[in-house]
Amino acid sequence: VISDAGSTDQLKVHGYTADDRDTAKTALLAGLDVEMCFGIFTYQDHLEALVREGVVPVEALDAAVRRVLTLKYKLGLFEHPYRDAKTAAAALGGDGNRKLAREAARRSVVLLKNQDVLPLNKTRRLAVIGPLADDRGEMLGTWAGVGEADDAVSPLDALTTRATARYAKGCQVVEPSSELFAEAVQLAQNSDVAVVFVGEPRSMNGEGKSRTSNTLPGVQLELLEKVKATGTPLVVVVIGGRPLVLTRVVELADALLFSGALGVEAGQAYADVILGEYNPSAKLVNTLPTVVGQAPLYYNHNNTGKPPVEEFFWTSKYLDAPIKPLFPFGYGLSYSRFKYDNFALSKTAATATEIIDVCVDVTNTSAVDGEEIVQVYITDPVASLVRPVKELKGFTKVLIRAGETKTVTVKLPLQSTGFHNRKLEYGVEKGKLLVAVGTNSADTLSQALTIV
Repeated sequence: VISDAGSTDQLKVHGYTADDRDTAKTALLAGLDVEMCFGIFTYQDHLEALVREGVVPVEALDAAVRRVLTLKYKLGLFEHPYRDAKTAAAALGGDGNRKLAREAARRSVVLLKNQDVLPLNKTRRLAVIGPLADDRGEMLGTWAGVGEADDAVSPLDALTTRATARYAKGCQVVEPSSELFAEAVQLAQNSDVAVVFVGEPRSMNGEGKSRTSNTLPGVQLELLEKVKATGTPLVVVVIGGRPLVLTRVVELADALLFSGALGVEAGQAYADVILGEYNPSAKLVNTLPTVVGQAPLYYNHNNTGKPPVEEFFWTSKYLDAPIKPLFPFGYGLSYSRFKYDNFALSKTAATATEIIDVCVDVTNTSAVDGEEIVQVYITDPVASLVRPVKELKGFTKVLIRAGETKTVTVKLPLQSTGFHNRKLEYGVEKGKLLVAVGTNSADTLSQALTIV
């Protein structure tokens, strides 16, 4: 209904050299109802004159105003035009909303590695270390709107109130100084477990924040190496907004957690997972590369003329790095362990209009109740256009008790397996597909399905 201009003066940056009057005319006639910018206000300064002169039809202005007023009506602003900011803030920060924020946050923490370290016993002496451990503002992430740092709970806030924990910063996020290493090392030496929070600051995330290297900035990796050298078990929490290269971090960490910025209840969410009050269940929504040279790396890339085969030299791969990612799309561990068996399709041949059942038995082989996200992928090996090597087509999240086996069914509408041809016409082609089910995009069971 409403378009966000960002800044109409960016048109000039990209070579649009018309004056502000032409910018206002062009933007409104293109359907830009709201101009949101900094420094230049072409609608405010020129639109009235353009309409009076007949350069912009009054009907175009009416249409834009009508769309804006319609949205305001739907928001209830005609009945209550003067909203109380204090009341709104109290409602947003109420117990119910904070409870929901905490639940969303802890469901977003991905467990990437765990060598029987997590969850931690509250009685253990924790060394909480790292530049992001005690920074409430960083928990909000980029584009936090009116979010206030004072409303957020940092990891240190939560862990010091719920466990025996002491803090050392260790280093800054970006600055290359190592002067704070010694305090962090000493604290780790005198603790049972070191929990180190590292990652990217929110100033590195969001629009216009590209980097040439997707590694941990500053000396954070060196900090991890110093803490690891103490021999104290090392739990690493990485907070970042891009698919970081964590190869060395994985080598150092006894347990590794990964997430984006989790909001006002971030600290409580991390503590819930670390202390075992929540069993992690999240999966990666991107692919983490092994080295920066693999980027951009994504699971659903198109097939090549020479698909990589490790033992065959003349195929598409790297001479100096593995072709596979460090962690594939959809990857995520749990304090539970799951085993997949008895994969079956309700039909092995069907028409494009049918919906088939993808069924698999999932067993929780651990002594801990846990949730698992069962994922369904397809591969179309022969098509009129080159297709991705794998595509996610469905998933479901199920709670499986310790020792329990559940038959999980995911519906697969075969209409969803189609694609647009060169004429941009969507259709499902006849032929064979491979349907796969598993715990992530790389670890799957597969069967053939024929569309007739």
